[in-house]
Amino acid sequence: MGKGKSEHVALDYKVMIVPIGPPQYFIISSNPKSNHHDPARQIKAQNLGAEYICETQYFADNQFINSAEDDWYQVRRGVLHEKVIVTIMFQATTLKAIIEPQLQSFFFLNNFGTRQSKGFGSFTMEGFDPSHHVPSDICIYKKNTAQDWKAKIKTLSSDWKQLKAGSNFGLYYKSDLMKYFCKMSGIRWEKRKIKREIHSSHTALYNVLKKNPAATFNRIGGCSGDTDNPASVPASQNYKYIRAVLGLAEQFEFGKPGKPARVRVFNNEVKRFKAPVTFKVTNDAIYMICHEVPDLLSQNGTRLFSFDLSAEHNGTTYTGNLANLPIPTNFNVCHFLDSPWLGNNFEQESRWGNYSQTGITNHQTVAQHLNYQKINTNG
Repeated sequence: MGKGKSEHVALDYKVMIVPIGPPQYFIISSNPKSNHHDPARQIKAQNLGAEYICETQYFADNQFINSAEDDWYQVRRGVLHEKVIVTIMFQATTLKAIIEPQLQSFFFLNNFGTRQSKGFGSFTMEGFDPSHHVPSDICIYKKNTAQDWKAKIKTLSSDWKQLKAGSNFGLYYKSDLMKYFCKMSGIRWEKRKIKREIHSSHTALYNVLKKNPAATFNRIGGCSGDTDNPASVPASQNYKYIRAVLGLAEQFEFGKPGKPARVRVFNNEVKRFKAPVTFKVTNDAIYMICHEVPDLLSQNGTRLFSFDLSAEHNGTTYTGNLANLPIPTNFNVCHFLDSPWLGNNFEQESRWGNYSQTGITNHQTVAQHLNYQKINTNG
């Protein structure tokens, strides 16, 4: 306990964690619900003493779950205990006096393990009230729900998709982040730029990927320099890598299921950026805990991310750079979640005209549209 001679000397305390009750095991994936595949996957999970759960934000084992080979032995099982008892033993009372007052907020503000920002690895001390134990500079949103843990994990996954990326599968909805930048700053997102560049440089591939090749690009009201012409990329359009402000992705996939075009996104200096929103799952609620986006990520708008295409169809290979885009600067997560929700096609825009953050009352915010209410904290 802090007396060794190793390179990293331990502090003068010990932690003992003891789970209470029998464990429940799960095989977890981000696969969409499938009436065709899920029954077999559930049987395979049961053979491993687990339950299969899909439609989450955990995708690390999809390659084994989706494999035609018998690779399920490589899948990592998730484990759930209703309670754990954490015992901390101190040698110095002065260290205890420092740590003990911070424990409730520490467990609430942090998750542990894989995909911790997406609700996994959640522990919260009994009787915790975030309005009294969380610093006032951290904004928190709460969705009350009596769902069980499995349903909560799926719900927050759906909420995150609507905020960041939108969805083209099943229920269609546009990204709230895309609409926010489009309306607030006239900034268009990377997905539209990628689609336009594929259409311009690889029309045959574009027609394969698009669900309806005859359809034109949707015009969205309120966006500077917008156009219905899919072949036109006006210089006035301001494209940026906006999804990065909610966490970096290594690649995107576009097109129909089974016919994807992969677009690798990279910057030699920035490999990973943790999402500034952490989902916390408790017995009666889902929380969104929001942190600042560091200015270093965008480097004042000068840091560029490359978008490189890799696709194949009918023996033809398609490669090449599609764009080099910066990240927006001065993004504030709380401002985004508190801004008016605009609907899939800005249909609510007429309620406040050219939106500004001040002087608008009685509007439904982005967070409220997803049934989250902002919590006032006094730290």
